Amino acid sequence: MFEAGKLDPFTRVIDEWTPKILKPLNIQIAKKKVTKNVFVVGLSDLHIGQKTTASELTMGDDYNIDAVNNIIDTYVQKIAVDIAERNYSFEKCVVISAGDILHSLTGFTEKGTQLECDILREEQFEEGLNCIQRVLSRLLEIFSSVEVHATKGNHSASDWILFKALECSFNNNKRISFNNYKARTSIFRIKNTAILLDHGESDFIKAKVPTSDIGRESYVQNKFLELGDRVGKGIKSRIFIQGDKHHYEQAEFRSFEFIMLSSCVTGDKYADHLGLHSRPRQNCFIIDDSGIKEVLHYYLD
Repeated sequence: MFEAGKLDPFTRVIDEWTPKILKPLNIQIAKKKVTKNVFVVGLSDLHIGQKTTASELTMGDDYNIDAVNNIIDTYVQKIAVDIAERNYSFEKCVVISAGDILHSLTGFTEKGTQLECDILREEQFEEGLNCIQRVLSRLLEIFSSVEVHATKGNHSASDWILFKALECSFNNNKRISFNNYKARTSIFRIKNTAILLDHGESDFIKAKVPTSDIGRESYVQNKFLELGDRVGKGIKSRIFIQGDKHHYEQAEFRSFEFIMLSSCVTGDKYADHLGLHSRPRQNCFIIDDSGIKEVLHYYLD
């Protein structure tokens, strides 16, 4: 029925889904002087539904649905501790989801590469829905308002469906807003900073963001020229953000900063066989009127 197009797992999951009741975070955040700073939370390459067994790896640990749930809860708890220790609070929180949140509902990437999965279809979608709903609910405990910007990954277009379902689940909460992009590359504004968001690889064809400095600079500059008018005047800094490669990079080019968000995946057979290893983490930023003020690394190993 699924292959014949007569079964819609998303409709069934959403019709039957209700968010789990969360216990409040075990942390007190005192009222503080509010600054104009914006706290940016990166979500990238969580690959909810991936299955990796440590015994099959040279380096790395087991990665499955239980692991990712523990990791993402730890991530938000670390953010809460960081915020509580500061002597000021933030204007708002911006969540940037750079794609590949779900591993793949079908067990294959959009271009047909077979993947190793822990859970599939409705179960994977529901686990992803519960996981990210929990993240956003926690962030609403910490910050006065949350703004979400989400793009698709190359593993599955279901990331768009996931964030559309999340938007519906928070429909009555005026403290959170969603910007869910269908186009591969999108642009938006945080303070006086223009953010260009691209997963780093297309879900449609083989088309990566170039890895050489010359190619990368040309690609990003062209995108800013094409889309820059959409964010208005008064821009002081420009940042290109991508995921995909599962490691952190930051570089300054002539007219923009390049940032590659890392992944929290603790074990990856594909990367291990290529001899690629990076420390699991997610990345956050503090942005003020001038641009990036702080870069924060939350290690999750």
